[in-house]
Amino acid sequence: MATQGVTETPNDLTAQIDVATPIEMVRLLRQCDAQIFCGWKTWPSITDEEMISQLAEASTKLRAMFEETSDTLVVFSGAGTSGRLAFFCAQAFNSCMPQRVRTRFEYLIAGGDKALNEAQEQSEDSVDNGVRDLKKKLELQDWDDKSSDVPQGKYCRVLYVGISCGLSAPYVASQMEVMMKLEKAGLRYDCVVVGCNPLSLARSVPIPGWHSSFKDVASRIHPPHQLINPVVGPEAICGSSRMKGGSVTKMILETIFTLASRQAFLPEAPPITPLDVLSWYEITSRCTYEKPSKLAEIIQSAGESLSLGKRILYVSEDVHLSLLAVIDASECPPTFGALPTDVQAIFQHQQAIFPPSLRATPRPCAGDTLVVLTTGDGCELVQQWKGEASSVHVVSIGEGRVDMGERGLRICLPRRGTLPGLNNLTEMACKWILNAVSTGAHVLSGKILGNRMIDLKLSNHKLWDRAVGLVAEEARVGRDRACACLIRIVYQRDHDWTKLLQDPVAQHVSAAFAGKRVVPRAILLALREKTRPCTVAEVSEEIEAQPRLGLFFSELRQ
Repeated sequence: MATQGVTETPNDLTAQIDVATPIEMVRLLRQCDAQIFCGWKTWPSITDEEMISQLAEASTKLRAMFEETSDTLVVFSGAGTSGRLAFFCAQAFNSCMPQRVRTRFEYLIAGGDKALNEAQEQSEDSVDNGVRDLKKKLELQDWDDKSSDVPQGKYCRVLYVGISCGLSAPYVASQMEVMMKLEKAGLRYDCVVVGCNPLSLARSVPIPGWHSSFKDVASRIHPPHQLINPVVGPEAICGSSRMKGGSVTKMILETIFTLASRQAFLPEAPPITPLDVLSWYEITSRCTYEKPSKLAEIIQSAGESLSLGKRILYVSEDVHLSLLAVIDASECPPTFGALPTDVQAIFQHQQAIFPPSLRATPRPCAGDTLVVLTTGDGCELVQQWKGEASSVHVVSIGEGRVDMGERGLRICLPRRGTLPGLNNLTEMACKWILNAVSTGAHVLSGKILGNRMIDLKLSNHKLWDRAVGLVAEEARVGRDRACACLIRIVYQRDHDWTKLLQDPVAQHVSAAFAGKRVVPRAILLALREKTRPCTVAEVSEEIEAQPRLGLFFSELRQ
C-alpha cells in the first residue's frame, strides 16, 4: 500500500471537531491555518529558505516573460479546487496587466468550465483529457507528443503552473510530462508544479491506463522546471485540501505575480522579498480570526439551517468575493455529500469573461441563512436580498474601522492587497471566512466523524482509496474487508459479489457516483457483520434513519 501523504493525514488538532461548539471550531480552524506559516513537524514550510528561493526564481521567470516583445503565455492548471483557483487567479492577474505587455494568463480545469461551479472530479483521472486540453491551449493540436518532431509554437515563451495539492492528480501529471518534452525539444517552455506534499509522499500508485504515477513524473522535475511544495500540515477536515491547500495555492500564485509585477511595472517602489509578501498574508490571517465569537454566530446559524433542510446563501457586490463564494459552494457536494442546493452563491455579475453557468440568483426563503460579503457596510445588499431569510449576517472586509454594531463581523485589514488593483488580501480573508462557515455548518449538521468526511462522493480513484481507508479505520477492519463492504454497497449485492473485487477501480467509481451515503453504509455493514450476517437493505434502512451520522457512529462504537 502506498504511504499516506500529509494531505490525506488526519490533523491531531481537530480530532474531536465533530463534538466542538462553534466557537471551539473557530479556534481550531485558526490553529490549523497558522500551520501554513509556522510549518508542520519537521517539513519545510512556505517561509523556509528553500521555498522562498523557489518563489523568487519563479517570479524572475515571470518578469522575464513580461519583458518579451512577442506573445507569451502563462497557464494555470488543476482539478477541482486547484482548477477553480487557476481560473480565479488568471482572471484577476489579466485585469492588472498593462495593455502594452504581451503576456496572457489562461487557465485549465479538469472537466472544463462546467467544473467551475459543479464538481466533475471523475475528470481528474483522465490523462488523455489533460494532454488534449493543454495542446489546445498551446495551439499545438496537430503535434504528436509521442514523436521526436519539434513543434512550431505560437508563443515565444510559456510558463505552465500545474497545481495538485496532494501531488496526485493524473490530469496535471500528464500535462507536466508534455511540458517537459516540449522544453527538452528546445522550446522555452517551463513547468512549475505547486503542491502541499513532500515529493517522497507524492502519489506512487500507477495511473490507470497510463505508463507512470504522479511521483514518477514529478521525480523527473529538474531545472529549469520547479517544484514548489511547502508542507502546511494536514487539513482541519481530513483530505479537504480546499482549505489550507487552496489558501497556500492562492498565496503562491499571488506572491509570484506580485514580485514580478513590482519589478517590471513599479520600478520606483521599494524592493520586497517573498517573505515580505507572505508576512502580509500572516497578518491577514490574524485579523480574520480576531473576533471568533462573531464568526461562531454565523456558523451556528448556518448549521441550524442545514440541520432543518434549509440553505446557506452567499451574496456580494464585489465580483471577486462573489467568485470565491461560488468556489466555496461548489466544493460542498463532493466534500460533504451535500446537495447542490444546500450552499449556494448569488452571482449577478454579467462580464463576458465569466461562463454563463456561474450566474445564479436564488431567492432566500424561510429558514435560510444569508451571508452578505462586502467591503462596505452591506446595507444595500441586505435590503436587496434579505427576502424571507431567517438569519442575515454581514461580513465586511477592508481597511479602516466600520461600526457594524450587532449586525455583523468587521475584519479590519492593514492593507487590501499586495499590488494596486489586486485586492488579494481582502480575498484571502473572505476565503477563510467562507471555508469556516461551510465547514462548521456541515460539522454541526452531522456530516463529519472525528475530523473525517464521512459522506464523501466516490467520484475518482483518489476518493475511492480514501473511502477504503475510512471504512477500514472506522470499522476497525482490514482494507480488503473494507473494500468488499464498499463493493457490496455500491452494487447492492448480498450474494455473487466476490468476482467484482477483480474489476478496475474506475468501474467501481462509475457505479458509485450516483450512490447516496455509500461510505456510512459500508462502515455500518462492516461493523454489523463482526457479530452477525447482515444485508445491504438492513444497513441502508438503519442509516437513512440517522440525521447526524457522526453522532450515530460515535454512540455505536461506545
